Amino acid sequence: MAGYSVGEVAAWGVGRLIDGFRTLDFVAARTKAMDAANQGDEGTLFVRGLDLAAIDSLCANREAAIAIVNPGDAYVLGGRRPALAGIAAEALRSGAARAVTIPVEVASHTSLMKDASTAFFARDGQCAP
Repeated sequence: MAGYSVGEVAAWGVGRLIDGFRTLDFVAARTKAMDAANQGDEGTLFVRGLDLAAIDSLCANREAAIAIVNPGDAYVLGGRRPALAGIAAEALRSGAARAVTIPVEVASHTSLMKDASTAFFARDGQCAP
């Protein structure tokens, strides 16, 4: 079984590495930790049509980072909303085929969630089964 992000926790449950109640407990703890770490001005942005170097350059020195890399020069960026708005505008000026916000209000998979990660892993001395 495999999963990504919260899907990884679901895969542990489906694969019977942990029981259903512990799976739900992990998901609830993860959500609580991410909500607590959220500063309230975070979001995500989808960008397609620029290469990795261009995306890295757009994120440099901004409160934003690549959260997910997909095939076909497609990226999900997470960060502070003002930074993401600037990146979207600059990406389109730089030739991106698309740059649109995604209705997700946490900067998952970025350093902005490091406090959530620390809290989640520390909750009972372990995370993975």
